[in-house]
Amino acid sequence: MDEVKTLPSQRKRGRPKKVTLTPRTDSIRDTVRNEAPVKLDLRAPDPRDWGEYPDDDGVVDRFHIPKSMFPEGFDLRWVRTATAGKPDPGNIGEAQRKGWQVVNGQDFQGLFDGMFMPKGHKGPIEIDGLTLHVRPLTFSIKAKMRDHRNAVEQVRRKEADMRGGNLPGVGFDTQHPTVRSITKVNKTIETIVVPDA
Repeated sequence: MDEVKTLPSQRKRGRPKKVTLTPRTDSIRDTVRNEAPVKLDLRAPDPRDWGEYPDDDGVVDRFHIPKSMFPEGFDLRWVRTATAGKPDPGNIGEAQRKGWQVVNGQDFQGLFDGMFMPKGHKGPIEIDGLTLHVRPLTFSIKAKMRDHRNAVEQVRRKEADMRGGNLPGVGFDTQHPTVRSITKVNKTIETIVVPDA
C-alpha cells in the first residue's frame, strides 16, 4: 500500500522527494467507540447543604457575614457607596435616611477587625464600592413588615380591579354578566426552600 507522491512545492526544485503514506489501522473514531461512556451527575446540590459555598475560583463569598456574627439587636447590610470609582451620595443619603450607619473596623469591640480590611483598620469597612452598614434590628423588622403590608395591598388592589372589571386595555364590556361570571382569581401557595444565611 505504499505509494510515492510528489508534493507541488517539491516539483519546483527539480528533484521529487519520496513520501510514503501508510494507512492507519486504528482511527480516533474507533478509539472513542471502545471507551466506556463518562457518566456525569448533573443534579443540582441540595441548597440546605450549601453553607459557605465557594464560587468558581474556590473562594468563599467575601461579602458573606454569617448570621451568628451579627451583633445582638442589630442588622447588617452592604450599601453601595461608589459606582465605577465615583461616589454615590444619593444612595448613601437614602441608606442613612432609613437608619443605616457606617461600620468602622473597631466597632463592636473589633468584631470585624481583620475580616474584610487589614487588622487594625480604623476607618469604614469597604470592599469594591460597598460599605458595611448597621442599624437596630427593630428598624429592619418594621421595614420588612411595612414592605409586606405594601405588597399585600398591591395584590388586593389588583384583585379588586379584576373582580370589578376594571381591566386597562380590554376592548369589551367587562361589566357584562357573562364576563363577570368567568372573571375569577385563583390563589395557590407553594413552598420553596430558602437556605440559611
